Amino acid sequence: MDELKRIILPSSQAKIYGFLRHTIHHWPLDSSFRLILETWLSYIQPWRYTDWQYRNMRSPGGRDNEERTRTVDRQWLSFIAENLLSYTIIFKQLLPRFTRLDLTTPKNAHMLFRVTKVFSQPNLNTMLSEVEHCLDDVSGAGLPNDSVNSRNSPGTSHQGHKWSALVRQQILELEGSGYQYKALFGSETMSQVFQFMLLIQRANETAHNLQLHLEKESRKRSSSFFASLKDLFFFNPADSDEYSLEDRQKVSAYLEMCLCQLSHIFEIDLARLPGISYTNDYDAYNSCGTVSSRMGTSSLLQGENTTMEIIPSQSQVHTSISPLLASRDWKERRKHIKYEGDPDLQPIKSTENAFLVRLLHQVASKLNEMYTLEMCYFYEQNGLLGCIARQVLCPPTVTRTYDKSHPGEYKSRTEKVLPPRLSLRSFASHRTIVYMLVGMGLSWLSGYGLTAFFFVLLIFWMFFVLFKAVLEPWLGSTHHSATTEALPSPSPTSQSNMPFSNM
Repeated sequence: MDELKRIILPSSQAKIYGFLRHTIHHWPLDSSFRLILETWLSYIQPWRYTDWQYRNMRSPGGRDNEERTRTVDRQWLSFIAENLLSYTIIFKQLLPRFTRLDLTTPKNAHMLFRVTKVFSQPNLNTMLSEVEHCLDDVSGAGLPNDSVNSRNSPGTSHQGHKWSALVRQQILELEGSGYQYKALFGSETMSQVFQFMLLIQRANETAHNLQLHLEKESRKRSSSFFASLKDLFFFNPADSDEYSLEDRQKVSAYLEMCLCQLSHIFEIDLARLPGISYTNDYDAYNSCGTVSSRMGTSSLLQGENTTMEIIPSQSQVHTSISPLLASRDWKERRKHIKYEGDPDLQPIKSTENAFLVRLLHQVASKLNEMYTLEMCYFYEQNGLLGCIARQVLCPPTVTRTYDKSHPGEYKSRTEKVLPPRLSLRSFASHRTIVYMLVGMGLSWLSGYGLTAFFFVLLIFWMFFVLFKAVLEPWLGSTHHSATTEALPSPSPTSQSNMPFSNM
């Protein structure tokens, strides 16, 4: 097995590193990135799958106990040195990515927590720093004097030269001869991490305010009988949130733990963050331990803490917080986005029955295909029949879509005019279904039967449509002449040109 490892591992290392770098760079900014993130975290933690002594020490309910007692053994120093770029460069590659994410969402906050939790394992940052010390003669790889003195140096000069030559060879093979390596614990990376911690703190404040707002709304709905009844029969916008209140409550704990773990990894004093004041390192330790207990994980901030004076300028603070502000602006602008495609082809909403939406669309499409000319003819009339048709049928609509027939090219926006048509989608909404079921139940309890209910309902609907049609000259017409001028003339020869004729 040792011979097999010596053959396979060096040949696969470059492929795995290149795959992770390329995938992280091109993966979209959504929660599916968790798949790639966990792949990377599994690769850089081989001790999770080989340290059987710690697995045997695990208690029956004892995943947390394992996390408290596990320290990365120094026998893995050679693996860390051989894969140093997979730790340091990919970690630095993830920093800009997380600054572009909305850290107030539970999935994004949990992904960040997973990264900081892995790197805060006892003894891991010490060994990473030891290997980087071997490159102190490489341009840009130097570390601050206070950080150098606070970490252990390599055991022997021979071992230091060994790691130095190994890492230099990695950089040459994986990144090219012109690549300038910058240490993970260098001053430049420290400054970036400090700015990122400011962003995490601002996201934590936003998540806490959102949590309080949701808790207040939840208490208000639960204390009112009529609000609960309304939520039962009607759509409540608060229920459209992708995450539950319990998930939202975890965000603040995740972000607070991330701050503590980043402080431990890079030895940054939490008291330097605005709004966080600790009288000494012991208070900071206890604060992280409190958050850790609430999260159900162990405190990893063991060892000495070194105060680091990294005070970014005002412009740097503004730059670090701007991604979160941009996310808020996008949420505000998203409310004004309008759907410009075919109204009947909108994605099925949470307030609609999916089966009925598809069934009624097929029925309406068939009727529109069969009677397109008649619908256009009656819709254009100026008499009573025209007024009734304009109350029943949907008006002509201009839809705008992007031509995707030529992949890889610029997608031009095309316009298409839909003629007057019948739409039955409103009957698939949950509100309409509830009204129908309540009416059918009352009719059945009254002894009239379902036939009488539907007959009375049809009579009322006809009177309502006729009433609106009579009042149309005074209420205003929905007939848009400017739009219908673009419609093809309703002649028998033009039926093949109608939008519904090809469906």
